[in-house]
Amino acid sequence: MAEALSAQDARRYWLAALAVTALYTLYRLVLLANFPYDLYGDEAQYWTWAQAPDWGYYSKPPVIAWLITLTTAPCGDSLFCIKLASPLLHAATALILFALTRRLFDARAAFWVAALYGLMPAISLSTMIISTDAPLLFFWALGIYALVRALDEGHWRWWLLTGLALGLGMLSKYNMVIFVLSGLVFVLATPRHRHWITSPRPWAAALLAFLVYLPNLLWNAATGFVSYQHTQEISQVDRARWSLDGLGDFIGSQFGVFGPILFAVLLFLLLRRLPALWRDEKTRLLLAFVLPWLLIVSFISLASRVHANWSAPIYLTALMLVVVWLLGRGRLGRVLLGATVAIHLLFAGVIYHYDTVLRAAGIELTARTDPYKRVRGWSELGQAITHVQDLHPDATLMTGDRMLTAQLMYYVQPRMQTVVKWNPDGLIRDHYDMTTSLEGRQGDDFLLLHAPGDLSPSIAAHFEHHQRVARIRIPVHPDWGHHFDVYLLQGYRGTVTP
Repeated sequence: MAEALSAQDARRYWLAALAVTALYTLYRLVLLANFPYDLYGDEAQYWTWAQAPDWGYYSKPPVIAWLITLTTAPCGDSLFCIKLASPLLHAATALILFALTRRLFDARAAFWVAALYGLMPAISLSTMIISTDAPLLFFWALGIYALVRALDEGHWRWWLLTGLALGLGMLSKYNMVIFVLSGLVFVLATPRHRHWITSPRPWAAALLAFLVYLPNLLWNAATGFVSYQHTQEISQVDRARWSLDGLGDFIGSQFGVFGPILFAVLLFLLLRRLPALWRDEKTRLLLAFVLPWLLIVSFISLASRVHANWSAPIYLTALMLVVVWLLGRGRLGRVLLGATVAIHLLFAGVIYHYDTVLRAAGIELTARTDPYKRVRGWSELGQAITHVQDLHPDATLMTGDRMLTAQLMYYVQPRMQTVVKWNPDGLIRDHYDMTTSLEGRQGDDFLLLHAPGDLSPSIAAHFEHHQRVARIRIPVHPDWGHHFDVYLLQGYRGTVTP
């Protein structure tokens, strides 16, 4: 790095980082307050979870639901309030990364890390949705910061904060368990820190993390470990196809997640500079929180499909690694950092104002040109279903799909009314299979949202009478929309053999 910064310069970089973080967070809050899209199905599902806070849910640990409960309690169930925790947590994560980078390197690098974190393509997108990534990245960053302080200073408070961050991270997303592996890799690879293996303090931190996480473990034990089974199922490793295509797709997607320049530089450093970077203790720490999870996700991608955002925790320390290296490259590094800011701002502008950009370019919104089609039309569908239900007030809504169930619970008025998921075989495939049931409902009537066309005989056999009472067509685009027939199913007969 260049010569040491003065205290005044360091303060200026801190104020600049604070200003940039506040600026893009405020901009995103304004966007959310005027959001033109509806909830995505997973977001609607998380909102339904938040109506009954628990220690776990079918596919995720509980923090995502707790956050929505926390933000909607004072301001209601608007999209703004449901999503509010996401931009706020990402802003807090950026400031933690500033503190971590300043401690390891200097305030100049810390400013660039905080600014670029908020502008990474994945973060620009993530701030506009409520998902498990926001709390995961927050607790991951907090955990690394506390761990660095604990290793250097040894105070109990830092070890306990590390344990608390780890436990809350596990309650946010199970990927947090890799944090333990990364921390262990760094300690074992760094001679001056190996003595901590026999110290009671990190073990006390581990115990605290376990106690914080324990309620979710007990919840899983009481429900047949459904969350763990779901996590294993989405990895699809048991159905491995072992192909380089998946790895290629994963690597290609990371140019979009991290940014094209940043990811290209990261690949260069891993392929050409790894031994030298590993020899330095500070960059070894950063690599320890990159390599294990990167190797694991890459291995999974060889066996099955992986989601692009699974790699998200890698880029907290990868960003620090790339920024520090670029700042040491003189004019070339400054040019690449400037180009990165420009590219990421352009990307953010497109994703935040997509409809306006396409109209300006003279491109028609269609199913093929609209990546947001799946978050359009749900409020209109909810209004249409509300009208149909008003005509049949004694019938309970029924669907055959998890996403549709969640959307109806939010968009049909009044909200959070009973929606039963059709599940005649009793297998547990999602949250609503766990929480809704037709058991004991013999003789009841239902309003079923069904694909356009005649009612499936396998469904009709379970009811005394059925009739189509509405055809709902919500044209999102000329070639795509929400199309359902609504059937009134009368006199549920219970489990029968069609």
